[in-house]
Amino acid sequence: MPPHSELGSENEGVFRIKLDPYVKDFQNQQIRNSTQLPVGSIPCNGVTDFVEKVWQQYGRKTSKEVIRNDDRSLEMSEESPQFEDMDKFIRFRKYNRYMLPSELSITNLSTFNKSDAPIVTVICKYSFNLVQKEDWSDFQQKFILPQQQDRAGAPTNNIVTDIEQRLHIKWDAELFSQGANWYSWAAYIASLPLYEHDSNILRPPPPHLVNRFTTVPTAPSLRLQTIHASTMAYSNSITDIKREIELLKAENNAVLELAAATNIKAQQTSNRITNLIDKLGGMIGITNGFVTSTRPDTSTVGIFADRIPDIADVDHM
Repeated sequence: MPPHSELGSENEGVFRIKLDPYVKDFQNQQIRNSTQLPVGSIPCNGVTDFVEKVWQQYGRKTSKEVIRNDDRSLEMSEESPQFEDMDKFIRFRKYNRYMLPSELSITNLSTFNKSDAPIVTVICKYSFNLVQKEDWSDFQQKFILPQQQDRAGAPTNNIVTDIEQRLHIKWDAELFSQGANWYSWAAYIASLPLYEHDSNILRPPPPHLVNRFTTVPTAPSLRLQTIHASTMAYSNSITDIKREIELLKAENNAVLELAAATNIKAQQTSNRITNLIDKLGGMIGITNGFVTSTRPDTSTVGIFADRIPDIADVDHM
């Protein structure tokens, strides 16, 4: 396999796919079942499983080397089962240098181990270097598609679920939609070649799905909406109070008008009473004068005296 710098440019149809199956401690069943490989990795149960499945598809007599760590002393042992030649498709990456499988050694692989925890398999990164587009098509048809159909589609579902989780991490703060639309977006990305997954996760939804997502308001926008809602509530309260004040003013004016009319009526009644008293007093005076001037006989005066009230009695009438 040519060195990394001699692989060619994108215009020559070079496809480089970085696969990162970060291996965890596989000592118990629970951890093994819960391990999820990042998007861009071919689904498998670990590095050993990955290498075996890929190498079974291609090659002619090349050894695979796997480092095992069975205890905390980090004592390394070597396995070298024979598999078919995968040099055309697979190389291991140590830092920025790519190595063929035949170049690997215990020393090289042990440098990948950066953890003090017991690790069963210590191969951390691979790169596929498909020099021609037809190589990618051949590899996809012979390995990737059959792998996705294994175990009633479980690996495919795992890929979609993993992509969906990464979409939520990237876009939850900006986009909102129903769960089914997020799944459709993830399934669309999963249908693309592996080397396009990462870049598509960083892009907005594709054209046929973009209308199903709405933009999530930013924190300042939410704050402004809250302030606006509070302002509108206060404004409505002020308007209601002003309206109530106007109603009370109208009611008060009506009361004042009624009171004024009542005062006028009371004054008129008082004046009428006064006039009637004056009139009655005049009539009494006339009657008394008539009695005095005529001086009737004693019997007659007695009769009138019994009938004419005293002025003091009139005041009490």
